[in-house]
Amino acid sequence: MTSEREQELLQENAQLRQENALLKQKVDLLIKRIFGAGSEKMDPRQLELLLGGGAKPGKSPEPVSAAEAPRRSKAPSSRRKRPPPHRAGQKELALRRQRRRGQRGAILYTIIENCRRQSIDPYAYLREVLTKLPTLTNRQIKDWTPAAYARRLHEQQHAALRRAS
Repeated sequence: MTSEREQELLQENAQLRQENALLKQKVDLLIKRIFGAGSEKMDPRQLELLLGGGAKPGKSPEPVSAAEAPRRSKAPSSRRKRPPPHRAGQKELALRRQRRRGQRGAILYTIIENCRRQSIDPYAYLREVLTKLPTLTNRQIKDWTPAAYARRLHEQQHAALRRAS
């Protein structure tokens, strides 16, 4: 390998590391936006599980023993005070926000699980889709589902193999 090629590869490696760090920040911000600042903090192990940290697609994670499971706080007492009249609607508003957070989380988990089933790297898929999303029309979105993305990747790989041989 020539020194010029080695320098090119080192520069490309540095650029990819920088891009990787930026994408990790964006995923962190996305998670904060979906789950909110006041919600449960996400353990790095949860994020690793979410993004498929080494697990094979379609395989269930191993169960966690009771000693390793995170401890939950005790539930508040069932006796609750009535809110003052000027704050009566805030409880309903808080419940709606929690439902929306749950729906957003379910959507994100569904997308990631579909990526795993299609043997796609969820991080790479989300990176590409989130960069293309602002320019897509409603009719084009169906072309960016995990299944369509997997087909497109498969076709690109076969085309590259044909050109190489």
